[in-house]
Formats: sequence, structure tokens, C-alpha cells
Amino acid sequence: MSNFEDLKAISAVAKLYFDGTHYSDGDKMERAFAEGCQIIGKTMREERDDWIASIRKRPSPDSKGAAYDYEIQAITIDNGVATAKLLTPINGMVFTDIMTLLKGEDGVWRVFAKVFYRQK
Repeated sequence: MSNFEDLKAISAVAKLYFDGTHYSDGDKMERAFAEGCQIIGKTMREERDDWIASIRKRPSPDSKGAAYDYEIQAITIDNGVATAKLLTPINGMVFTDIMTLLKGEDGVWRVFAKVFYRQK
């Protein structure tokens, strides 16, 4: 896979995350995040499955009329490892998400760690 194809595949993972966030779609989150993945913030640390369960329960930003203004700010790729910096507005707050992705033996990119901070 070329760097361009990897970039497209990583962007597609970010889109799964944005869709999962916007529509509270746990199935899309499960496709984007590897099992055992850690979600880490200043005051939070959760395993993927617990975090996704909480997403499934919350009212979606879409149901509240929120705009779909998520943004990929940067992607770096170094062989089978990548990082993605994302801007994620949700429920009146804006988060910066830094995701570490690995390309599996199956050639599929997945998030293995998400670290985030709240901008405002």
C-alpha cells in the first residue's frame, strides 16, 4: 500500500470516529478502535468497550441539531504506525484528539490509543 493509500485508509478511520461521535454509533467506533484500546484524557482513562458503551447511551449530537464540523488537522505515517490529530466539537465543547494507529497484519488501520484534551 502506498503512502497515499494509507492516508486514505487512515482518513476513513477518522471518518468512522467522526460518524460514531456525531451519531452515537458504537458499531462504527468498534470498527475504528482496536480491542483493548485506551481512551485517555486529563481526568479520564477508559477501555474501548466501556467508552463505546457510554457513547451508545448518550443522545447524539446529530439529534441535538449539532453541525458536523469535525476536522482532520494532521496525519503522519511511518511504515505501519501513524498518528492523527483531530478537532472534535461535541456538546458545546471542542476537543483535540491525538490518535495512534497501527496497521494490522490484515492491512487494516485501527486506533490503538486516543489521548485527548478539551480546548474550550
